[in-house]
Amino acid sequence: MRIFRLFLWSSLLGLVTTYAISGISHLPYSKERDWVSDALSFPGGMVARVFYPEGVHTGHGSPSWGLLAASTNLIFYILVWLLVLWIARRTSTEERSS
Repeated sequence: MRIFRLFLWSSLLGLVTTYAISGISHLPYSKERDWVSDALSFPGGMVARVFYPEGVHTGHGSPSWGLLAASTNLIFYILVWLLVLWIARRTSTEERSS
């Protein structure tokens, strides 16, 4: 049951993180905003690049490129949150036992 709850929380936080990253584009323009957006979207772009080397300009691949990049970012951030929550749970359990 703990694993299910951990996965549920990481999925929720991964979804919120992915949604927040997509909302960055609604902020006023700046080089820093673009840099942060690009850095946070990087994992999805790298995986999508394997399947669509020319990005959105690969023939009829443009709709699939964005979908693949977005879903890869979602999976990546779910895994990041899963790792963070697992480490936090483990350290809090160790502190209680000592």
